[in-house]
Parts: sequence; C-alpha cells; structure tokens
Amino acid sequence: SVDKVKPKNLINNSNIIVDELISNPYFKLHKAEIKNKENISSLYKDVPFILISCIEGKGKINNEEILKNESVVLTTDELSNIEVEGNIVLLIGYPK
Repeated sequence: SVDKVKPKNLINNSNIIVDELISNPYFKLHKAEIKNKENISSLYKDVPFILISCIEGKGKINNEEILKNESVVLTTDELSNIEVEGNIVLLIGYPK
C-alpha cells in the first residue's frame, strides 16, 4: 500500500506557492505555482541538480521558454540563479 502524505507548504505569497509533496531518504518533490516572476534559487542550495517538469501553463526558466509537458534539468552551475517567469505550475524533483 502507498502512504498518503499531506503536502507541506514551504512558501505562500501573491507570486508563488511551493508545497513539498514528497520527502524521503532519497529525493524530494515540490510543486511550485508561480505567477509573474520569482527567483527560486534559495530552495535548491547544496543539491547536484533539479529536474523541472511543467504541468500547467507556460513560462520561462532563466529566459528559456518552457511549455506544458516539457521538462528541463538544471545542474549545479545553474542553480545559483533560477528565475521563473510566467503563469506556470512546475514539479521540481531533486536527490537528497
């Protein structure tokens, strides 16, 4: 059976809502709902990479367009500045 876990809210303001959906010894998964423009770098310090999948809307990540059903990997050298722009919902996964 699968244990259901209630999402843990990490950020909630007028431009961004970030919920932690999964946290286990191996990885974490966040859902980020972004309106307008937001820098999300502070959430992803000290991780080797993040995998971002767009599940709703469209926007830009570091000035590169991302559309619904597209994914991108950001590596260590790209994590110091993560600018997300648009009206967009993302799933963001990374190893612990």
